[in-house]
Amino acid sequence: MDRHRSQPVSESGLGFAERIAELRQETAQVSTSVAGRRFLVVGGTGFLGSHLVDDLLARGAEEVRVLCRTPPAADPGRDPRLTFVTGSVTDRETTREACAEIHAVFHCAAAYGNPPFGRLGRADGLYEVNVEGTGNILAAAAARSVGQLVFTSSMAVVFEPRDRLGVDEDAPYASGPHLDHYTRSKIAAERMVLRASCDTLHTAALRPSGIFGPGEQYITHKVLPMARLLRGIPFSLDPAQRMDWTFVYNLVWAHMLWLHADLDPSRDVAGRAYFITDGEPMHTLEDVIASILRAAGHRRWTLMRVPSGLMIASCGALERVCWWLRGLGLRPPFTRMEATKAVTTATHSTARARRLLGYEPLISTREGLRHMSQELAARLG
Repeated sequence: MDRHRSQPVSESGLGFAERIAELRQETAQVSTSVAGRRFLVVGGTGFLGSHLVDDLLARGAEEVRVLCRTPPAADPGRDPRLTFVTGSVTDRETTREACAEIHAVFHCAAAYGNPPFGRLGRADGLYEVNVEGTGNILAAAAARSVGQLVFTSSMAVVFEPRDRLGVDEDAPYASGPHLDHYTRSKIAAERMVLRASCDTLHTAALRPSGIFGPGEQYITHKVLPMARLLRGIPFSLDPAQRMDWTFVYNLVWAHMLWLHADLDPSRDVAGRAYFITDGEPMHTLEDVIASILRAAGHRRWTLMRVPSGLMIASCGALERVCWWLRGLGLRPPFTRMEATKAVTTATHSTARARRLLGYEPLISTREGLRHMSQELAARLG
């Protein structure tokens, strides 16, 4: 496959849908690995999953099947190639049904464990979905002779609560008391996926960092209520803090590149993890959170300058209080782990993805933030 641009394509005045259509035309060579094939997207009604579904259909898939708990309402205008299997990854029979006559699986479903909050509680339900559910998908894929499986992992699997630059895939899995249930479950699931790669089932794990884009709700649903309540965001403002972010379509693009590369017998891309980012570390508060607030109409907002240690300790205390009072339905605005990530510099090398897959981000972080802001502003009216 031809190598792609060494720099993100330039920004344009196109809307998001038009921009993506333009990019699909420019990257039509990977569509040959999609056209006429059948795909299962586990979690295909979610944020990343819905973008994957759209791309597979646009690139000519014969069928895109979605495994989800609650399918959307019937729509007479829906693409007839899009079908749904209702159920959970925790049910073995459902996963076997979903994988029938499928060529490739994209597994991007996950439980985030809120509640239980962070490190508190047993989190049996979270592990059931993220670990046992992934095992069910792998077993079903093997039993149904699925040839390829891509697992959406996370940079969290190697995250350490200290500043690090250019972390690559040789970094060991994270360990220690700072880990929350979600991170532990993602580590266990990723290990399982990579170990399952064999001659008949090729697997890979993609590790994004801070997925954002049109339709994102996890970050915005945490930030906006706090902004309304406090008229400000209690974040530490270390001017040196930087974090990688991954625009959602760049992550979709990485899925397509792996799919394409893996079908080439001369390329050894299976059984590996890949960091996928925009390659443009940003300041969490000044670049990303501020963009969300402006899109939501918060033109004037006050920054509460809180030392990093105090912020982490405060979020940890709130997490514990909400756990004690969980019967009242309380939720902490941010968990201790989320606060730690927000104030820690963490950047990752995409050299492996560039070298083996030909990955380069198609959309810059700043252009991606513009698309996200436009969609958010329209959604909020």
